[in-house]
Amino acid sequence: MAILAASCSADFLLLPTPRVRMPKVSSWTGDPDLLQINEIMRDELDNTDTFIDILARPHARRQLALAKTRNLEDTFLLGPNFPDTLKQKRQIMRRHWLDAAQYMASPHK
Repeated sequence: MAILAASCSADFLLLPTPRVRMPKVSSWTGDPDLLQINEIMRDELDNTDTFIDILARPHARRQLALAKTRNLEDTFLLGPNFPDTLKQKRQIMRRHWLDAAQYMASPHK
């Protein structure tokens, strides 16, 4: 079963997928989904920052199940460098912060 899944995903990666961008439609209100996406992204960034701050407290890491090495990390057992992983997530989120605006129109544009 794993071999089948691996071959299917490998075939999928080889398919030509041209990047298609729909034209932005100008209006006074803009795309209503853009505001919602921005709110969700902001909430996620704030949650990540808060979690990083909590983990900086002296006894907070005792409450987490952390793997002893990165090789033992999985879905339920966080890696030993979990705060660093959260900081990397925050950097990636900031780097892609304006991506949605490339596809959806903001108001008055």
